Amino acid sequence: MHESHQMNATDPFNAMLNYGYAILESHCRKTLNSVGLEPTIGFLHETRQTKHALVYDLMEPYRWLVDTAITSCIENGIFSSTDFYRMDNYVLRLKAEATHKLLNSVRIKFNSTILYRNKLYGWDTVM
Repeated sequence: MHESHQMNATDPFNAMLNYGYAILESHCRKTLNSVGLEPTIGFLHETRQTKHALVYDLMEPYRWLVDTAITSCIENGIFSSTDFYRMDNYVLRLKAEATHKLLNSVRIKFNSTILYRNKLYGWDTVM
């Protein structure tokens, strides 16, 4: 990520959400850059020099993909307490192996399709 975030999760779910949203942010940033849009000028999020408001605007309709991927991981027991480590300031982080598991789960969700009004929609149909 290009700017600093306050990603101070103290529980596994929020640590995974932080990492999942960082993955989504990266995809949105890449998409905006590929079509030449200015990422600092947004519509929903505040425009500040250190933030890329349009990236965050574009993330909003897709956050549910990250949410459901992580919820599915928890429901299926994909992660355990050994997948995390606590830093000196009590912030919880994912271990390297866990980031690979999470990245794979989010990738699968991004590449899946959803049936809506008799039409299949996927990440590639909108991004």
